[in-house]
Amino acid sequence: MKTLSLIGLLVGCCWLAGCGRPAPAGAATPGRGCARLVAAQVNAAAMQRLDGPASWRYQPGWPPGWASPTTLDQDWPLADPDFLLGREPPGWRGTGCFRLRFTLDSALLGRALGLYILQSGASEIYLDGRLLGRYGTLGTSARTTRGFEPRYLLLPFMLRAAGPHLLAVRYARFGAWPGPYGGLSLRVGLASHLLAEQVRVMRLRSLHLLVVTGTGVLALLHFFLFLFYRPLRANLYFSLYATVLMGTALVVYFRATEMDVSLLWWLQLGFEGAQALNTVLLLAFLYSVCEGRLPWRWLVPLLAVRLVQVGLWLVHPTSKAQEWPQQPLLLAAFLLPWADMLLVLGRALRQRQPGIGLVALGVVATILVQVFASYDVFHVWPQHYSLAHMLVIQLGFLLLPMCMSVYLARDFATTRRRLEAQLRQVAQLSAQTLAQETERRQLISAQNERLEATVQARTEEISHQNHTLAAQRDEISAQADRLRTLDQEKTRFLPTSPTSFAPRSRSC
Repeated sequence: MKTLSLIGLLVGCCWLAGCGRPAPAGAATPGRGCARLVAAQVNAAAMQRLDGPASWRYQPGWPPGWASPTTLDQDWPLADPDFLLGREPPGWRGTGCFRLRFTLDSALLGRALGLYILQSGASEIYLDGRLLGRYGTLGTSARTTRGFEPRYLLLPFMLRAAGPHLLAVRYARFGAWPGPYGGLSLRVGLASHLLAEQVRVMRLRSLHLLVVTGTGVLALLHFFLFLFYRPLRANLYFSLYATVLMGTALVVYFRATEMDVSLLWWLQLGFEGAQALNTVLLLAFLYSVCEGRLPWRWLVPLLAVRLVQVGLWLVHPTSKAQEWPQQPLLLAAFLLPWADMLLVLGRALRQRQPGIGLVALGVVATILVQVFASYDVFHVWPQHYSLAHMLVIQLGFLLLPMCMSVYLARDFATTRRRLEAQLRQVAQLSAQTLAQETERRQLISAQNERLEATVQARTEEISHQNHTLAAQRDEISAQADRLRTLDQEKTRFLPTSPTSFAPRSRSC
């Protein structure tokens, strides 16, 4: 961007060096309706503004010869090109031509100057009858006109005569967004100062990438934590919140660097929608970590209210937080969810929930940053961008996701320490159980050995008794055999007839 601007400056200065000739005959002479470029104002940081109703001649539409220095415009009415929406010049129907005759100090002759334009429509600029530049697409209706905001561009020129010179602008603006300005503001400064200021502003606005990078890394980290341990759903809610916050910061960055008005409208719509999702997801995270549940009966209506707010923005587009006092609905839609967040955190703090003070600190800091820095409701900061202002905004918006991540990390570390303590207890119990089991097995083994010895002794005793009984049985069997043998012997020697033992007769 800086290199292209420098090249454009050099080429433009060389090409427009011939624009320093005095205005041709027929041009108006200095007097009423003629401005003057003062060296002190041109060299100042704020530059010299050329808009104002005292010098510009205006004609609605595109009259013939509007850019020619020879065109007589004394009968054109005076009008301010930097008009507000609803306060357009007489006869304005979306297009008009503005002409300014000016002179300049001798100290500015031969110096590279730059014309800086603030606008939201389309314009075509001529200097002394020569085309100086064109922004956007000029048309006769809203469909054929394409607005352009040249916030990082300038039109370089160099004048070698004091003048008078003619600056002619053809301007078209049909849409009502963005507001509240409907015209264009023109400023003249040194080209080198303008380039340096634009580079400075671009660098400051690139600080939005801090939030994009930081929240993107945190979102990815906690999403993987949720994937590997899904019962802890707070990681999922935080990951979704950080993702939407990253998208919001990315939209803000593109909104600060994009110059096409139609794209800026879509970016602003994305910003409004992302803010609505951010609030609901942040509440979901807080309820998850503080109360362990999600009140869907409250979150769904809240999301509906935020979407209604987006719808109201579509009906009446605005990005000015300063309009909150005039629009109570916007103020209520902003304050209600944040008040609920503070109530949830207050209950958790009263219950002495460990580590919840970190999240409370982040929420309070975010509220303060939004009110006092981002929207600057009370006009604390100067109008121009400053490094301190941008750092406060970016670091302030990073503070809440950092506190939430630290809280989850602390909770994870606490759970890890508790698990480690439980594992040590389990290990101790396992060692005790193993020792008891070993002792029990030793006792069982000793008892088994004693039982085996007892069984062996009883077996030997029974075996001995069996042997004794067998011997006695054999002895008894032998005695029985001897008795039978004796009986047989006795039977053989003694008569067996019964008469053999009868007594003898008495007569005998």
